Amino acid sequence: MPEHPTSWTDRAVSSVISVIGIAIVVVISQATRPDSSPASLWLVGSIGATAVLVFAVPHGPLSQPWAVICGQGVSALVGVVVAHSMGGGTTAKAVSVGGAIAAMHVCRCIHPPGGATSLAAVLMVAPGHEPSWLYPLTPAILNGVIIVAAATALNWPFVWRRYPLALAFPKSNAPAPVDSSPPPVTAEQLRVAFHYLDTLVTICDEEVEIVYRSLHRQLAMGLR
Repeated sequence: MPEHPTSWTDRAVSSVISVIGIAIVVVISQATRPDSSPASLWLVGSIGATAVLVFAVPHGPLSQPWAVICGQGVSALVGVVVAHSMGGGTTAKAVSVGGAIAAMHVCRCIHPPGGATSLAAVLMVAPGHEPSWLYPLTPAILNGVIIVAAATALNWPFVWRRYPLALAFPKSNAPAPVDSSPPPVTAEQLRVAFHYLDTLVTICDEEVEIVYRSLHRQLAMGLR
């Protein structure tokens, strides 16, 4: 249970627009699938996990367009390469996930659903059948592009949760300090402190700036 949960309004909004967003992904992906056979792969299951990120945590680094699209794409590519080179055994399944994580680190596009996307490629391996080399492009990248576009449009009416991050934080959003005295801690020092955790923290620089300015304001008010 998070220590600082969002409001019921935000929870309701994220739940409702996620229904619409996934519906958009399904309809468009189905309409553009490579062929009309029921067996054609046009939707990657991990897009459901992506929906949780872009609709419930729209400002998180793991939810941003580069993470979503590149994370899904490179993970799918790793999965296909592993499936074709190692088959569908236990080792291949493990390597597909570890390889996807390594590739996402290198490309700076960590996106947790990518692990499932990569694993799914290996799970497709069957006697005489291997995943298509088109799997990274469609459905992985295609689904990612559609859900990013849907999240951008559906989050737009709600100013506090606009997506992607570049649309969410105009400079005027951060509360200004009430005085000009030197702050005990700078915003940059806060960022360095987060860096020393040596783990991925789902808070963006803009949110660090808002936390810093809010803290500075409260300290200044307390000093008065």
